[in-house]
Amino acid sequence: MAAERQQIPATGGRTFLAVWAALAALLALSIAVALLSPSMAVVLNIVIASFMAALNLLFFMNLRYEGAFLKTILFMVILALAAIILLTFSDVFYRRAG
Repeated sequence: MAAERQQIPATGGRTFLAVWAALAALLALSIAVALLSPSMAVVLNIVIASFMAALNLLFFMNLRYEGAFLKTILFMVILALAAIILLTFSDVFYRRAG
């Protein structure tokens, strides 16, 4: 017996244009933030990149229509990646301090 596939609702072109405009605005913000002090720019650009990745995942990869299991797995992967990045930054920070 074939498994039933969930129909993904069609997303209008206006939605994609709005998401594209938001991504372009976040890119401009990221470029403007790069002119700040280097330590502040790194943190802010990571936050901005996270929002950009979330927009891509939700709208262009249709993750908003996936089930709870896949969203949970993705959340765990993002937490692991965040832990690795945090450990890397702490290592770099303590090397400079010492």
